[in-house]
Amino acid sequence: KIEENNRLDTADCKKVIKSIDNHIKWLNKQILAIENELKNFVKDHEEIKNIVDLYTSIPGVGLLTALRLLADLPEILSCSDKQIAGLAGLAPMNKDSGNSRGRRYIVAGRPKVRRALYMATISAIRFNEDLTVFYKRLRAKGKPAKVALIASARKLLILIMSIAKRQTPWVPNLH
Repeated sequence: KIEENNRLDTADCKKVIKSIDNHIKWLNKQILAIENELKNFVKDHEEIKNIVDLYTSIPGVGLLTALRLLADLPEILSCSDKQIAGLAGLAPMNKDSGNSRGRRYIVAGRPKVRRALYMATISAIRFNEDLTVFYKRLRAKGKPAKVALIASARKLLILIMSIAKRQTPWVPNLH
């Protein structure tokens, strides 16, 4: 859909503009249909609905992120914090050699999970006070924005994991 909107911005022929506009409308209908199918699926499966409700109780985590974690990270209940961060591709890996200490990078893991958590974190930083404070604290310490964002994504994943293990909805820290 984004690509079509970009094409629409550069189109100059009326027929092309109309064709692209029709395609965007069709894509929007398809997106709504798929979202409705997902919602109906969750509604029809009580166990999945309970887990999705737990995950989405955290501000910033939506239906798609919850379903992505359910589908692609089933180990969430059986791993440690470090293991789950590694599986999600949010654990920093060192690039050291001998006495040389390189920068840390996130590599490997499950890219679909990492992408879902990345987008959820962008939203959570805006609407979840706990993550907002955490992100701003890292930025105040001089951490680059992407580093702070990935650290926040890891914190969000650990929060989701603890909620899944406790089987209780998210409650904000009342500091």
